[in-house]
Amino acid sequence: MRESRLHTGLALLFDIRTGNRIPLFQDVLPNRGDLPDVLLCTPASKQMARALGEQGYSYLRRYGILPSGESPRWMLPLDNSRQAASGLETFRPRSVRNSAIKALTKTFVRAGWPGWSGNTMLLASKEIPDIYVLTREVTGLSEPGYSFCLGTPGSYTKLSVQITGSRGEISGYIKIPVTDKAISRVANEARFLERLGEYAGMRRHVPRLLHASKWKQSFLLMQTNVPGTIGPGQLTRTHEKFLAELGQMRLVRRSGQNLVHHVGEYFSSASFSTTMRELGREALREASLDLASEEIACGFVHGDFTPWNTTMCGDSLYVYDWEMAADDLPSAWDALHFLAQTDSLIHEGPGPVRWLELGHCSRAVYLLYLLFSATKLSLEHSPSNGIAYRTELLRHALNSRVLSGSLVPRLSMRSATAWKDDVIV
Repeated sequence: MRESRLHTGLALLFDIRTGNRIPLFQDVLPNRGDLPDVLLCTPASKQMARALGEQGYSYLRRYGILPSGESPRWMLPLDNSRQAASGLETFRPRSVRNSAIKALTKTFVRAGWPGWSGNTMLLASKEIPDIYVLTREVTGLSEPGYSFCLGTPGSYTKLSVQITGSRGEISGYIKIPVTDKAISRVANEARFLERLGEYAGMRRHVPRLLHASKWKQSFLLMQTNVPGTIGPGQLTRTHEKFLAELGQMRLVRRSGQNLVHHVGEYFSSASFSTTMRELGREALREASLDLASEEIACGFVHGDFTPWNTTMCGDSLYVYDWEMAADDLPSAWDALHFLAQTDSLIHEGPGPVRWLELGHCSRAVYLLYLLFSATKLSLEHSPSNGIAYRTELLRHALNSRVLSGSLVPRLSMRSATAWKDDVIV
């Protein structure tokens, strides 16, 4: 845990001066005559907090660590049970089993569960941390609490911080990158939230940007909370309407050849198997022929449009995590990505080929999406099954005869019956 990225994120947030690694109390114990301005102590205890308070530490916060101190993913504030229970909202499970586990854990935490054992941490600072001052100024909360969630391990890891009031009300979220590559993504999200906020039609769908700036050696983004529960796992008319509104915000016509060249250069930057490279070259060749004199409708795209980046509140769809947003990619790619991710990861929905079969995109745009998304997965060192899934889709698309916009022998065009109970079928 000492070298964990959770620890790095905490240092970037709470170190008063530089954002360097926060020392552990156990490491500085032999030199107690000169205690650092900020330190961590694990496990935490009220007795330790009192002792450090007597040593001049004025900001003292205890946290419970889940699932364990050896494999930290979440940190919940233990000094306020309402804030701790709200902190579990950073965990949004889809399965019935995990939802039940979350509900049970929330009940225990709200009741002041004493069973944290050694999975606790005390954060102590002699001065009020800059992030605490900033949070109070931006949100108006007198005593903000923080719950921490470390993102997916990899080159683009971020620390997400839920800001909670003393009654457990969620006031917003902070993102701080803990890797160099993640900085550009969080900065990109800040730019797009600011741009999206300029459009009245989008304000009801996206978080409001509260603050964005360079922070220590990283970047900090603060945004409002998005209400509701995790979005449905199938593409609905509500999703289609949102994507249509998003696409109209900045509609541009991009040369097909320019798009092929862009995807080709991106594809060549990643390492693939010989099979995938051959399929990629063939897909680029066919797309180039199909788009020789064509223009593609491009504009704002989310870049990672999936159920786990959306919530539903009544009939309203909210969309967050705009880190991979762009303003010059095919508008159809968001729907293709949603269908690809839900089919490959949670086994829901008909898969992206259905969007092609329904005539919502051309075969060339479909092929270029598969190459672009496979490249992104490769560069992120994502699990290989996502690339394997797209490899098979490419193989099938290249081996299939195209007739009236449909891939044969897959389903024929059935636009009149494409939607059933508001879900694409």
